[in-house]
Amino acid sequence: MLCLLAGCETHILTERTIEVVLSEKHPWHEASHHPLWYTLVYTNGKGGLEKRYLLPGTKRVKLSVARGKMTVIAAYPLSSLHPVAGFCHPGSENIISLSEENGSLADLLLNSYEKNHEAVENLQGTLLASLVGDASLVDGNALMVSLLNGELTQSKMTVLQMLQVTLTDLPEGYWVPERNAQQAFWSQWGESVDLQVRGGLQRWWNRERSLCLTLYADLSERRYLSSLAKAPLW
Repeated sequence: MLCLLAGCETHILTERTIEVVLSEKHPWHEASHHPLWYTLVYTNGKGGLEKRYLLPGTKRVKLSVARGKMTVIAAYPLSSLHPVAGFCHPGSENIISLSEENGSLADLLLNSYEKNHEAVENLQGTLLASLVGDASLVDGNALMVSLLNGELTQSKMTVLQMLQVTLTDLPEGYWVPERNAQQAFWSQWGESVDLQVRGGLQRWWNRERSLCLTLYADLSERRYLSSLAKAPLW
């Protein structure tokens, strides 16, 4: 088990040290028996984002984070896959466990942080996650506009239906999803595959053929795009 200390000295009046735990095993790790490396991204309390490279097999990392503000933390497998994530709040425990379930919401917050960092820092991420649920099933742009304007209520939030897609002409083999919540599937030459997908980018890995299927779904417009490429190496 690897443990990494990220960041330098902690300024005790303005910062505190927390331990971030990556306890969930990625589906591609399960299928390949090889752990993935991660890029850890977190808000720095000053309007910027900090990034750290995590070696394959890293399970714990210590960070210095701002006191009195929410810190959004996400670990992206292979730098760009769906992250595991969590939130550190003023007065919360010093051990933060990252989960796949929080990944979509954390990704939205990180992408909005540099535009309006004070609004993001004043949110209660854990409470927000319980309200929003899986953020890949809501309109992300509308959600962030409501959040940054301080207008979010459950009555204003619409959960979108998953999209039915039919994929044809896929190379045969077993396709492993990047998220535990996604559907794995087999494909055979000349046969179509029906899937229910969430919104945003999602990927499947075909180990036998070293291929990666990438699919982008827009749940509001009820449309999708897909592409095949060589799978990333790790």
